[in-house]
Amino acid sequence: MGDPVTGSEIAKLKSLDDPRVWIVGGIGVNKRKLHYFEGFVNDILPDLSNEQIDNKIEQAIKTLLIHNDQR
Repeated sequence: MGDPVTGSEIAKLKSLDDPRVWIVGGIGVNKRKLHYFEGFVNDILPDLSNEQIDNKIEQAIKTLLIHNDQR
């Protein structure tokens, strides 16, 4: 089997050079394949504590309320 990045749909996506498209692959620090769910969650996504998550949600709500009040 050939390289999945060349001559494929992935190559077409890469050629778009669109910052909204992320191509994930390779092996993470814990020897997990990054394109598998477990590797993506454990090696790519940030490890946020519940307090950090709550703070981000609270900030998002405040931002939405401010924008709503300005209408």
